[in-house]
Amino acid sequence: NQILAETTTGKPGVFLLEGNTNGFPLNETSMAPVLSFYHSCDEDASKVSKKGYRKFNYNIPTEYVSVGSKAKKTYDMGTLNLQLENCNHIVARRCLLGSL
Repeated sequence: NQILAETTTGKPGVFLLEGNTNGFPLNETSMAPVLSFYHSCDEDASKVSKKGYRKFNYNIPTEYVSVGSKAKKTYDMGTLNLQLENCNHIVARRCLLGSL
């Protein structure tokens, strides 16, 4: 698993990520992109420092993977409500976002 890009959202929660395999060996150019979200929506700050951030993964459909350094299609994942805890949430046992 390689990290191709990472970012922190602004206040409205909007983000843009781009990743590619430039610089990887030729036998490591296929991708199954996954976004990992670490968040503390609706969490008390003191609880976050003790329990850590909530985490969930979001798979990007493979039809949005293209050959080359620029995407041919942009994937719009819409709006996610991170206030809800669902079965895919895992509590990440790290207190500092920088240590994730």
